[in-house]
Amino acid sequence: MADHFTTNPLDPAALFEENIFVLLGLNDLPEEKKAALREQMLSSVRDRALVRIYDLLPKEEQQKFNEALEKEDQETIQQLLSRNKLDLSKLMVEEAILYKLRLTQASEQLEDAAHAEKSAT
Repeated sequence: MADHFTTNPLDPAALFEENIFVLLGLNDLPEEKKAALREQMLSSVRDRALVRIYDLLPKEEQQKFNEALEKEDQETIQQLLSRNKLDLSKLMVEEAILYKLRLTQASEQLEDAAHAEKSAT
């Protein structure tokens, strides 16, 4: 059976490497523009994962989490995640999948709207 993944399927960055630009119709972009878009997408995924973590933490832990993020205190962040049984890697992958799905759906809607407008004229 052929391997359907050319990159690690559990790596959030890899999820964007697997055909995201083709799905969005942006495959012909210059590599430097793709790299910039890729970084923006990954930043958005990281932000979404951090919001989910915050929402999943008990109220009394949320302020500690914010403070640890502001101080870039990785040890405290890891302790909070561990104590609350939150898996950052898993959340990042989930958010990457959701983000990619939203992007492709938005792209399809824009394409459909463009076709409808063209047909109406």
